[in-house]
Amino acid sequence: MNEFHLVNTFVETPIAIFFKHAIKNRPFNTFCASNNVFGIPDLPFLLFESNNIGPSFENKLTNNVFVPPQIKTYVLAAYVESKKQWWTIRRAVVRYARRRRRSQTSTDLSLEPFGALSTQMDVFDQGKKYTFKISDLLNLIHNSLTRVTEFICCEPVAIKNPYTGLEFGKPTLYSIYLMLRESSYSVPPLFGFFLEMDFDLKNFSIKYETILRDYAIKSYVDNLTLSNRRTEIRNMFSVVGLFNPFSNKCEPIFRICVAFSEELDQFTPWLHLYFLHLYSLNTYYAHISFRKLVKKMLRFREENPTFGMIKGKKTKKLST
Repeated sequence: MNEFHLVNTFVETPIAIFFKHAIKNRPFNTFCASNNVFGIPDLPFLLFESNNIGPSFENKLTNNVFVPPQIKTYVLAAYVESKKQWWTIRRAVVRYARRRRRSQTSTDLSLEPFGALSTQMDVFDQGKKYTFKISDLLNLIHNSLTRVTEFICCEPVAIKNPYTGLEFGKPTLYSIYLMLRESSYSVPPLFGFFLEMDFDLKNFSIKYETILRDYAIKSYVDNLTLSNRRTEIRNMFSVVGLFNPFSNKCEPIFRICVAFSEELDQFTPWLHLYFLHLYSLNTYYAHISFRKLVKKMLRFREENPTFGMIKGKKTKKLST
């Protein structure tokens, strides 16, 4: 028996061609002699029952009790080598074909021209090519996965192609994830968690509800308008306080006058702690956030004892 007996019974598929060359380049007779294997006349029939190398080839070979372990190792090594060669060539052909294909988009989602190539990504969806600005794609992923209704119910939605309104399929999402890993941009942690759940929205929202809530809080604070932000800061100062044993009430640390509206913007970083205290599902995280917020308020009041009491009087800037 020589090495060609291993491959002369199956159809010449692309992987089979590479497999034949991988076997040919290996000293089969020498290998068999060194491992005390001198003759297996039925090996071709046992290995290639389906007359082809398919997805079940590894299982058929591994589970075949008539093939010695040494031969299994030999054949599997050749098979892995042929698969590597085939996929390397296939990826090169696919990349070339994708570069040649015409994109359906000529501007980003802001209708601005695309910048440098390092900031772009070509996504193939429904057989068509769409070019995205990577930052736009990251925002699309973030906004879809952090959708929360009034900080009560986490309702992440499917990531959709904004040009067609249709959901990206799993193969497209996997390719986006891999391309993000190869780019100069960081893969969003939530997108990695979504991948772990095999892009199943229901399981994703159940397992990562606590994290989704915290992401939604940050997103809400970052996107507040100027007027809404000042309103929330006023609410924060009116709600957050300390217990006064003399009055037997919880009293605000200090009050804010209307005249100080223009100075409220400096307290924006505190809003994140405030909303974590109110809405985070992580009770310990909410408690720690509240303690940090109170400490910051007390320190500011200590540095500005008259803040919010005298109209028109300027106060020191918020210390870091």
